[in-house]
Amino acid sequence: MQQWYVMHTNPKKESFVNGQFLDRNMKTFFPYLQFDRGYSRGIRIEPFFPNYVFFSSDLHSRQAYDLQYMPGVRGIVRFDGRSAVVPEAMLEELRRRLQPYECRIMKKPEWLFKPGDKVLITNGPFEGFEAIFERGKSGLERAQILLKVLGTTTHTEIDVRHIKALDSSSPLPHAA
Repeated sequence: MQQWYVMHTNPKKESFVNGQFLDRNMKTFFPYLQFDRGYSRGIRIEPFFPNYVFFSSDLHSRQAYDLQYMPGVRGIVRFDGRSAVVPEAMLEELRRRLQPYECRIMKKPEWLFKPGDKVLITNGPFEGFEAIFERGKSGLERAQILLKVLGTTTHTEIDVRHIKALDSSSPLPHAA
């Protein structure tokens, strides 16, 4: 019986594994985002689910037996020794939600934050400080934030990997 499953792939091999499924005429769901790398360096494709590809198969078939030996795979995702079945309704909901992003080329900060979002700086000299996300900057994964330091608000740029979204109900104090 055909059902949806998830294949765990080696790092950065999602697209390769998805191609192998397609070469076998199998249905897959491989959502990805396209990011502008900045400085005229082209587009980078990043899987929405790093190290995972969804596929439809009958696991009792000979074709499915060979899947575990495909290059780039670690194995089918299992829980308590059983292959995890992904409900069709869940995949349809994911498709519906991700559809607006399919053809859009974004800057990474645009995907992660919206202007006005509170963020927490997680690395560097201002680690632990709160700030407000203003916008993504051109260039590789840069963000402009508003940081309150010594009683004044300052615009500054930071690597987007060094901030994370902060729940507005967080008890963390802002940097005075």
